[in-house]
Amino acid sequence: MTLCHHADSKGWAVTRIRTAVDHRKDKSRSPADVFTRSIAVDGALDDAQRAQLAEVAEQCPVHRTLARGTGFDGVTLEPDERIGASEATS
Repeated sequence: MTLCHHADSKGWAVTRIRTAVDHRKDKSRSPADVFTRSIAVDGALDDAQRAQLAEVAEQCPVHRTLARGTGFDGVTLEPDERIGASEATS
């Protein structure tokens, strides 16, 4: 979403953006969770525009959240009526 928004705001001819994320454990590192991201951008972009999109990808909110670490609260099981219908079927 971040890359699409950036490309749109610049008026760049991006027709499609595809992403993939791989995860592995590397116990020799801290943190041990390592994510590898791949991004394919279709469209008539020059090298400078592609480089700028790579920089934007490093600053997206999801990347920043994962890079600085996350925490989880415990799970609370809620009655169906407290959760939206689309979530209750997951």
